[in-house]
Order: sequence, then structure tokens, then C-alpha cells
Amino acid sequence: MTKRSLVVALSLALSTAAFNTKASETKLETLQVTATRVAEDSKQVPASITTITAADIRARHARSLSDALALVAGVEISPGGDGGPAGSVPAFMGLREFDAFLLVVDGIPYGGAFNPQLTTVDMNNVERIEVMRGAAPVTYGSTSFVGVVHVIHYAAGQAQQQVSGGFGTNGSAFARGSVNLSEQSTLSFNAERRGLADDDAGYDSFLAQYRAAAEVLDGQGRLDLSVARVNQDPNSPHVRQGPRLTLQTPLDANHNPADAEINETRVQLDLGYDRSLEVGQLALTGSLAHTSADLTRGFLSGLSNNPANPNAVGYSQDRSTLDVYLNANLSNELGEQGHWSVGADYLGGRGEQESENFRYFVPLNGTNRPNASARPIDEETELEDDRDFFGVYAQADYAISDRLDLLAGVRLNHTNEDREGVEEVDGEDEDASDSRSVTRLTGHVGLSYRAYEEGNNFVSLYADYRNAFKPAAVDFGPEAEARILAQEEADTIEVGVKQQWLDGALAVDLSAYRMDFTNLVVPQHTPDGTPTLENAGELNLDGYEAEGQYALFDSLKVYGSWAYHKAVFGDYLRDFDGVATQLRGKTQEMTPGHLRSLGLVYGGEQGLGASVIYRYVGPRFLNKRNTAPVGDYDTFDASVSWNADTWSVYLVGSNLTDKRPAISESELGDSQYYRLPERHIEVGVEYRF
Repeated sequence: MTKRSLVVALSLALSTAAFNTKASETKLETLQVTATRVAEDSKQVPASITTITAADIRARHARSLSDALALVAGVEISPGGDGGPAGSVPAFMGLREFDAFLLVVDGIPYGGAFNPQLTTVDMNNVERIEVMRGAAPVTYGSTSFVGVVHVIHYAAGQAQQQVSGGFGTNGSAFARGSVNLSEQSTLSFNAERRGLADDDAGYDSFLAQYRAAAEVLDGQGRLDLSVARVNQDPNSPHVRQGPRLTLQTPLDANHNPADAEINETRVQLDLGYDRSLEVGQLALTGSLAHTSADLTRGFLSGLSNNPANPNAVGYSQDRSTLDVYLNANLSNELGEQGHWSVGADYLGGRGEQESENFRYFVPLNGTNRPNASARPIDEETELEDDRDFFGVYAQADYAISDRLDLLAGVRLNHTNEDREGVEEVDGEDEDASDSRSVTRLTGHVGLSYRAYEEGNNFVSLYADYRNAFKPAAVDFGPEAEARILAQEEADTIEVGVKQQWLDGALAVDLSAYRMDFTNLVVPQHTPDGTPTLENAGELNLDGYEAEGQYALFDSLKVYGSWAYHKAVFGDYLRDFDGVATQLRGKTQEMTPGHLRSLGLVYGGEQGLGASVIYRYVGPRFLNKRNTAPVGDYDTFDASVSWNADTWSVYLVGSNLTDKRPAISESELGDSQYYRLPERHIEVGVEYRF
């Protein structure tokens, strides 16, 4: 063990736990709604849940989801990826798949029946973020396996009013703000320009949200209107050549066509209605979202530097998705023993894409890139996918005794999907279609036992079992793959202990899990380099996680986390270059055995503030056959600020050591990996009113 690792380990031994800021605020800040849909103290919930509050986000000057979740145990969110530099690629429980987790924003699955919509999630005006490990098989149904990230914005009229702005390296700049227009309405906006060290890469984004509430029909009505526009100039992943990344291409070379883009527009309308009835509390939620995208991408298909031979494949695409979410929930107290909840929901989506695929040559150093519009079209494809997820569910939380609590729920799911694909090659259309319906139960059951409780100190033991399934993902790539893959399924067992000591100054959350996964959807490439998806065989996930916080003083807090993950294939026969290979016993690619973090946050309402965040990612393999091992790496982020009554000025730096390891694998480019973005420094000022 290195000296640095020893220091981190000792620090973690002193500070592992849940994210609370003051002992006196413990009960308020540990309330959660993700696991139960009703507000409940998270220490009573038999699941591993972390809450990141607005105070945590502000103290660290976190402006992205990956920044906000930097100290959560076992969560690794890599910025960038195939979605573009404005997106990210999350990993939970050692599994990094683009659709294996659920993103929820203000109670609504964000991305609907398809994939998490990470590029347009708004991190402005956030009240808290709840992170739950594992699936939510009752409350949100067939949409997740390894984790739920729930971003909750301030209610209408309750925003922390502020405007802020600043600028940073590589021509970056930002401006954001929130204002309460009345006691029951809020307007917020978030604009950013981010430049990267990668050649001609970066993004511009503008996100705005209007929230309003009013008394309607003896209840409370809600309306949210959100608009997002994100224009991205994509960067390129780095090609692996044998066991390591190639040296034939420069670090920041861009091999996309010169006119490459990923431009997205999303408009979302959310409606809600809450009313107290004699039988309980009625909550109705509806959401309608439309996302359109124009994109042009390209990836190296070989390392030839001969202009006579095309060495890259690309595509231009028009894509649109329509997402619908409806939920009706009725809940009430179960005497003085707990509460119950019943409901029904519908999650629907319609996605369409039209693509033009082409080949081109680009020098390996990324210079003189051609325009996609100047290249002849080799193939045209169209894909339409309609998805309908219905569910009825019931859940109860019942106190068997003063110390023993039971949380159990069951859900009946019915999913239906119809897909049509068209490929036009040499003027001839090739049509294909498929459909699949699945009806099955999912559910969970968990027990929590409060072994000790006195004031703000407690020890709570818990164990839970969850059964979940999810229809196979569709990635809307350049292909027109009409075949619908088998649904993914998982069984998970989790045990843990939550503790709080020293009158709430020290908190500890320790957990262990086992997940047995079947039919995992993974990317692969056809012999001509076309990306596609397939069902993997078995994947077994095991791990241990710990996180925490220790308030040494009112103005100084120490955060820490540690996780050990093991993701090993079971029976999985995979074709590599025409050779059938059994992957049983191999480690899932890009899964590090160890993750660690340590954070120091200093400051209060006024005066000097500062933070330092250290993150460690252990060794991992770049490929499924485990023939391309890579070593560990660590990063440092830091901030310093001066806070007055109504204004603050701050300096923030990320990846201060400027390390550029491979952090996520492309699902579109064959054997290609995105690197950690370069060092970024920005200065900002905030005015509060």
C-alpha cells in the first residue's frame, strides 16, 4: 500500500457516512421519497440511500451531476461519452451501462421509456439529490437495476434567489439564476459554454424552467415547463491497439467530420395535483416531453494513414422521441404503525431516427477533416420504436415493534414494444419488424432494526431483497436493428448498517450486496464495424460500500467513501473475430475493484470557504477478455471562496493534476475509449437577493 493510499484509508476510518451537515438538522435532511414515494426518514428505510443537500452542492461549487455525486460511495460518473461532452456515463455497483440506472427529476423518469436524458438535466435550483443503490422495482417499475438518481428542485416560490456567472479555461463561461416571481412561482435559467482541450470540441447549453403552484379543486396543483437547448461539438474516443491505447493518434485529436454536431432540443410539460381525501392522500402526476436531435458523428475504423483507404465511418441522423408519464398514487397512514401506498402508472415512448451512413478518410493527427456533407452515402436507415410500460403497485411500511420495521411492495408490470427498421442499400429497401410483450411481477421486501437510539445517535441494521426486470434498451445508433432483445432481469440481496454518533456529528453507512444479472444488454460490432447490441449471458455483481461524514467543527467537515466491486461474467459465449469465446470468470470491462474518495469542506455562511476532493479509481480491464489491463489513477478537485451577506466570489478547479486516463468505453466506436477531460479552472461570482 502506498503512503497516499494509507492516508486515504486512515481518513476513511475516521469518516464514513451519510451526507448531513448539522446534527440539529438530522431529521430534516435524512427525509427521502425515492424508495417509498412518501417522505420518510432514510434511517428507517431498508436500503442504502445518500442525500446530497443544496448546502453540500453550494459548499463544493458543484455545477454538474458528476461533481455533485463525487463523494457518494460506489458511484462513478465519468463526464463525456457517446452522448457528447455535455453528457456523462454513470456506473453503480461496478456496472457501467447507459441504461442500467434510472434518472428521476422531480418524481418523473427523465428520459422516459428509453434512456436517461443526461445532457439536459438542470443542476440549477436543486434542493437535494437522493441516490439509492439498486433498483426501484415497485415505485418506478421496469426502468432500473443498479441505482436511482433523483434530482429534486426547489418547489415553486421556494427557490434560493440568486444570479451568478463566471468564466474558465478553454473559453468557457456560464451564467445562471433563480427568482421567485411570487409566493407560488419560480423562474430559473442555466446557460453555459464549455470548451475542451480536444480539437474543436465543446458545447453550448441553455436550460430554463418555470414552476408554478396554485389551489385547485380543494387541492394543490402544480405546473412545470422546462426548455433545454444543447449544441455540442463532439470529441473523439481513443483507439485501443492490442492491450493499450494507440500512440499513433495525438492525445486530443478529433477524428469526427469537420461539420460534426450533436444538437438537442427538449421541451417538457409536467402537471401535478395533490388532495387530501377521507381514504388518504391522492397524488396525480403527468408529464409530456419531446426531444429532437440533429447529429453528425464519425469514428475511426482502422489506423491506416493512407488517403486512398477510408479509415473512418460516420453517420448523420435526425432523431426524435416523445415521452409520456402518468401516475396516480393513493397513500395513508397505517394507524400509528406506518403507512401504505397503492397506485398505477404508465410510461410510454415513441422514438424515430433517420440516418445516412458513410465512410471517409481522416489523417490520424486529426487535421484536414472532411465535411460529412461532401461524402457519398453508402446506406440509409430508418428505425421506429414504440414502447408502453403499464404497472399497478402496492407498498406498505409497517412497524412490527418499536424497533423492527417492515417495508414490502409488489408490482404487476405489462410492457409492450413494437419496432420497425428499414435499410436502403443500392436503392433497395430491406424492411424488418419485431414486437414483444411481457407481463410479470416485480417487488421488494426489507427489514430494518433500530438496535440503538438515543437523541441524535442511532444504530439501524437492515436487509432487503429486490426482484427487477427491464425491456432491452434501444440506443438509436446508425443501424436499423429491428430485432428486440430479451428483457434484462436481476435479483439483488443487500444488507447494511446505518449509524450516527457524537450527537449526530459522526455518521456511518456500511452495506454489502449481491446481484445476479441475466440478459445484460451490451454493445458489439459487426465485421464491417457497424455498432449493434446483444444480450450477454450471466453477470454476477458483489460488493461492499462505506461512506460518511464527520463534523470536526461547525465550519469543517470531512467526507469519505470506499467501495469494493466485483463484476464477473457467468455463462457468456461471445464471438470475437469469428471465434466463439467463453467469458465465464472474466471481469466486466471498465469495472475497478476499488473506489475511494476523501473530501474536506471548510466555511460557513460568511467569510472564507474552501474544499478539497480526492478520488481514487483502482485498476481495471479495458476489454471483456481481460487482455488489456490498465492501472489505477487519482484526481484532485478544489475550490476557494469568500462569502459576504449577499455575494460570493469563488475559484474552482477540477482534475488539477491534469491526468487523462481512459474512463469510459464508446458503444459506437469499436475498441475506443473516452479520456478524462483535462484540467479545468473557473472563477465565478454570485449575488443573492
